[in-house]
Amino acid sequence: ISFSNSFNNNNNNDLISIDDSNSFQTFLGFGGAFTESTGYALSTVPKEIYEKIIDEYFGVNGIQYSFGRLPIGSCDFSLESFSYSYKEDLSDFSIGKDLK
Repeated sequence: ISFSNSFNNNNNNDLISIDDSNSFQTFLGFGGAFTESTGYALSTVPKEIYEKIIDEYFGVNGIQYSFGRLPIGSCDFSLESFSYSYKEDLSDFSIGKDLK
């Protein structure tokens, strides 16, 4: 894929060219992040809606996600800020929050 600007009559038109005869990397799939707020929101909807949402992401008639990314510890979409450890030596390390 190459990106360039093509100027025609003072109109700025962006151009993307795809050369499918030359591969640079293997495409493994699509995915997204699944945060604590995602889990919480899904837990509040009826089972039929939950299953429809999951199917829309992962199903053959959906967008067919093949990957999911989970944050380690809290993130900007967590219900509260937390850490697995607050000590430098990790002596208080716990995944207790994740087990709830």
